[in-house]
Amino acid sequence: MGRATRLLFIACAVATLLIGAEAVHRLLNPFEGTFVDSFPIGEPIACVSNSRCDEDLALATSALDRRDPGHAPIVETRLFQADARMTSHRDEIDKGLLLIPPVTVVVFKLADGSTRATGVACPGVAGCAGIASYFP
Repeated sequence: MGRATRLLFIACAVATLLIGAEAVHRLLNPFEGTFVDSFPIGEPIACVSNSRCDEDLALATSALDRRDPGHAPIVETRLFQADARMTSHRDEIDKGLLLIPPVTVVVFKLADGSTRATGVACPGVAGCAGIASYFP
């Protein structure tokens, strides 16, 4: 096997590994980089790293119950950071012209197969609150 063939083989192997790694990441984080019920889904949050996990889940579930009364039972929940840069206000956010309080997004898988999301905004002095939709 000549040098050019080996280099081509190595390049193809590296590309395959990178594509495979992205596919595994997408499989483990199917919502990241998408919108669910107006919420821009960012990086996943592990409950062990979020000391507010139980409170966030309670506030988000309450927001879901208010927005969608009578929804199917919740079978799974996942927490994410809201990625405000995915919104139409990206330039203002990047320039520091628009400050957005941190929002934790809770994605609910329901027994009927549907997916819903609500959030928890924590603007600081006002405390945290469950929110049914995302703005900016």
